[in-house]
Amino acid sequence: MIPLDLPRVSVVGFGVEASHEGEVIQLKLTGRAHIRTGAPLHSVLVRLHAEAMRLGVKKVTVDFRGVELMNSACFKSLLTWLDTAQQTSPATRYRVHFLSDTHKQWQRRTLTALGYFASDLTFEVEEV
Repeated sequence: MIPLDLPRVSVVGFGVEASHEGEVIQLKLTGRAHIRTGAPLHSVLVRLHAEAMRLGVKKVTVDFRGVELMNSACFKSLLTWLDTAQQTSPATRYRVHFLSDTHKQWQRRTLTALGYFASDLTFEVEEV
């Protein structure tokens, strides 16, 4: 796995790790995504999309299992990222795959809502 050069998130209690291997980028989110996390998360997702396009990856996996809560500002950052990905040419578009925690019902509701928004993407949610 090769680490990606993404903006640092220096919000106490929230972490972002990203790596690239082959045709897949993996993004791991952990902690509490609250109001101070919205702008840094947005910056990470903008850069993540640029890297996915530059590298020509086929899939971006977002490991959501370590997220304890997410407020609307962070949810909006995810929506904006998905909208950007959805607007790319189908020939260069990557699939989006979320990993969620079956014990966190809010994750299921949030990711289901994101899936409705991302109707033109190959969008998958896997509960583990």
